[in-house]
Amino acid sequence: MAVSTCWQWILATFVSAQVRLVAERHVGDTILRDSDLDARFKRDGYLRLPLMDAEVIEALRLLYGKTRAEHEKVAHSNPFHSTQDTFDSEIIAQVDREAKLLLMPLINRHFHGFKVLTANFLVKEPGPGSVLHPHQDWNFVDETAHFSFNIWIPLEPTHRSNGCLRFLPGSHHILPTIRANDNYTWAFDEVKGLLESLMIDVPTDGGECVLLNHAVVHSSYANMEQRPRVALVIGMCPAEAPLRHYVCTDGSTLRTYSMTSEHILNLRKGEPPKGAELIDSHDFSFPVVSKGQIEQWILGRDG
Repeated sequence: MAVSTCWQWILATFVSAQVRLVAERHVGDTILRDSDLDARFKRDGYLRLPLMDAEVIEALRLLYGKTRAEHEKVAHSNPFHSTQDTFDSEIIAQVDREAKLLLMPLINRHFHGFKVLTANFLVKEPGPGSVLHPHQDWNFVDETAHFSFNIWIPLEPTHRSNGCLRFLPGSHHILPTIRANDNYTWAFDEVKGLLESLMIDVPTDGGECVLLNHAVVHSSYANMEQRPRVALVIGMCPAEAPLRHYVCTDGSTLRTYSMTSEHILNLRKGEPPKGAELIDSHDFSFPVVSKGQIEQWILGRDG
């Protein structure tokens, strides 16, 4: 065996072993009642699931209609915005409370051993500025022991022209990452173009939702239709997982906060969580992933 081929095999074997180790950390966090679906979700980091019925979708549309004016106030400055971006505490609390009441009976049919974090609307306005580039969501738990995820519930079928989601399957297994709020270098910044070329579209039919691990690399197309594309997102994690939030404002000092769902509901970008307990602060070197590392991960994943 040539030296270069041998070295490539060693790297691929190592990466494959790391993928298994990361996956095994979460083997006890069984969330979906269907074990086959649970295994697929753990493997890929996302899962399309028929969860909603027409009555609940219509109720969510009515809830958005009641809060539309507040959402539209931020649309001109942010073509992809959420209920939390309104900074209106009453509206934020209303959407969280009423959405949970609507969704919990359906969620309980498919999930167990979980706790719910927060619920809010995500609105993708028409136009090219609504594109969402590859990224990972903030951490909400210690991911060396647990995972957290969103249930993303579009209020209409989604496809490329109105901004469907895209995923890099299994990318939550590449390496553990801290995604802090807010000033730090994302681990995959140098390989965004490569990641984009590897991602797959995940459109949805009426009544379908998408589960996404907060650590999986995902994005969405711009909404190029004539009206806003609205989705409701609800965060969840295993019931026993302590909630955490990481803050880095200078690029190197990482602060860890112990959180509650109420703290998460009132989070603001670039600010420490109000009222949460600071439990750790230390210098931290954020990892940077190279093109070669991604290529070796692909060999391990697909080999």
